[in-house]
Amino acid sequence: MSYRIMMEPPADDDLARLPSPIAAAIRREILRFAANPGGRSRPTRAPFPPGQVFETEFQFGDMTCYIAVVFQYGQDEQTLHVRRVFFEWY
Repeated sequence: MSYRIMMEPPADDDLARLPSPIAAAIRREILRFAANPGGRSRPTRAPFPPGQVFETEFQFGDMTCYIAVVFQYGQDEQTLHVRRVFFEWY
């Protein structure tokens, strides 16, 4: 079962600061994650805000992109509320 994604305003702002092709690639990674969030997440700890976090790396052209997506499960147990998106590339 894939969870529905709800992007909270801070997460939308995080993505809005990135070039649109990279933001689109991150959105695709979040959708992939929504298919199995329990197996690929953990509770947050510093430096992340409270919640759950999903971390992954992916290739974008010649860059390796690291993302950390902070989220909370919805009360309906079918929704992921994405709170923040942290991004680095190297």
